[in-house]
Amino acid sequence: MTINFILPSFTKPTLRLYRFIDRLTSRPEWRMFYLQRFILNGHARRWLARALASTLPQPTPSGDRQAAARLAEVFNRDGVVVIKDLVTPEQVAAMGAYLKDKPRFGDSIHRYFDQRDILETPGMVELINHPRLLTLVQEILGCKPTLSEVALWWLYHNYDPEEEANNHTGYASSPLEYHRDIDNWRVVRVFLYLTDVDAEAGPHSYLRGTQLMQLPIFRRVNLAPHQPLHRLLQNRLDITGPAGTLIVMDPFGLHRAIVPKTRDRLMLAFSYSLHRVPSTPEQPVLTLPPRPDLDPYINRGYLRFEAETSSQ
Repeated sequence: MTINFILPSFTKPTLRLYRFIDRLTSRPEWRMFYLQRFILNGHARRWLARALASTLPQPTPSGDRQAAARLAEVFNRDGVVVIKDLVTPEQVAAMGAYLKDKPRFGDSIHRYFDQRDILETPGMVELINHPRLLTLVQEILGCKPTLSEVALWWLYHNYDPEEEANNHTGYASSPLEYHRDIDNWRVVRVFLYLTDVDAEAGPHSYLRGTQLMQLPIFRRVNLAPHQPLHRLLQNRLDITGPAGTLIVMDPFGLHRAIVPKTRDRLMLAFSYSLHRVPSTPEQPVLTLPPRPDLDPYINRGYLRFEAETSSQ
């Protein structure tokens, strides 16, 4: 006699519900993550972020605060600023040389590097903790930031269109689809071009001012000519520049990468926010000897220092 066991058949919505409940109960980052995603008015988010920042550790500026205040004013208005004199060509060359033979993973159009390889790249930790950059971020956030995300990837021009469409739902075939990232109450994301980027090499594109707009979207919007929000393209900024160009942006504003046409693009990204986010590692990636120039609080999600005896 054969007994057939009937296993429950879970629909996709049911699985999403179980995943949602598990996230809420497993890590506090997820509770904060979901709560803030329902506040879509940019002005309200900024007010709430400033109120939350007042409860967090306060910064001790280590750079030129007046210069930072001027850049922060542009950032708050436009959602993006470009800095071209923070990273030298020699530093970019050293990073590129180190990463040249490191393994990478991903699909046809993207190839990502391992986080440990990123943090061990010469000058990387120092760049993330550059006094001038941290002073700007602290001026924007109103508190000590939390390093919450680090990534580095190649964006290829000679990709497989069919594979790309399967993996990204038309990333390359929908050139006017922009998105916003809703990871924390306020986030400052930094991009660094590690290759020269012109109009044909995948420049980052940002729609200035959209970080303050309450748009009738949750995350993505198609700005094709027949769409009602096509007018937002009037504020489009496609950022080109030599290797070493640094972009500081508010990821709540609409943005995207332009698909490369003639050559590949290598870009670093790291984010500072008020709190950890779900993509922040549960355990630090790298252990370093004592470093008085590195703030343990800012780096606690990615760096552990040998002298530390308790988690921050």
